[in-house]
Amino acid sequence: MPRHLLLLLALGAAACAKKREPAPTEMTELVLFLFANWEDAEVLPEAVDNMGDWVVDNFASDDAEKGFQLESIPDDVADAVPHPNVPNETIGVVGAESSAFGLAEHATHIPLADQLWSNPSLYERYDRTLLEGSAAGFEDAAVLLRTSSAVTTSTFGVTIPYVLFKDYRWVTGERHEGIVARSWIAERSCGDGGNNCVEHTYSVDMWFADGDDASLRATASWSQLVTVLPLGEDTQVATLASGIQSVFEYTDKFLGGED
Repeated sequence: MPRHLLLLLALGAAACAKKREPAPTEMTELVLFLFANWEDAEVLPEAVDNMGDWVVDNFASDDAEKGFQLESIPDDVADAVPHPNVPNETIGVVGAESSAFGLAEHATHIPLADQLWSNPSLYERYDRTLLEGSAAGFEDAAVLLRTSSAVTTSTFGVTIPYVLFKDYRWVTGERHEGIVARSWIAERSCGDGGNNCVEHTYSVDMWFADGDDASLRATASWSQLVTVLPLGEDTQVATLASGIQSVFEYTDKFLGGED
């Protein structure tokens, strides 16, 4: 085929290609974008750069510790993963914090089968199974991990078992390098008696390099619980925010060799 025809075909294909929208810049939109587009490796770097900028500017603020409240996760965003077929009235929070450990060190704990150390004040059980990827290789940025975990939580005297799916991937942008994880439950789960249930739970967890030997962390979490206890919205927001900070704290203790 003549070279000028090949060029015309290439230009035509480019013109017909779907134009990608730029990643958002607002934090509340970014966490939704990262959740909805986690499978699309081409659009994640720009979003990671924008989210990393926000974390750098905000991780030391009081609000990052107390939690930035989010609106309920939109149905079209939640639809990116299998989820319970019950009305979505989730409550959301974003928290952020610094870590004394670098990305390579954080990558070592992610594939471990026993995840109970990540928040022993909340979890009675946290047994992880790798569905895709190798426990020995996640330090390699080319590796993607998909996991399923049998989890039992206990808080306010309410115990609920559930199966949590959580996937991890490395993302390198122009300004930030990091790990981005997405989690969800596929089925509504209840404790004994059926009066205490997890209706929905979703999260985006992010680790950003802060030099070679440290990192910044952020987690956006949405949850919907039905319990026999009268838990108001403020209590649920505070509990979510506290749980995020506890995971940050216990993770650094674990990596530092503390019991």
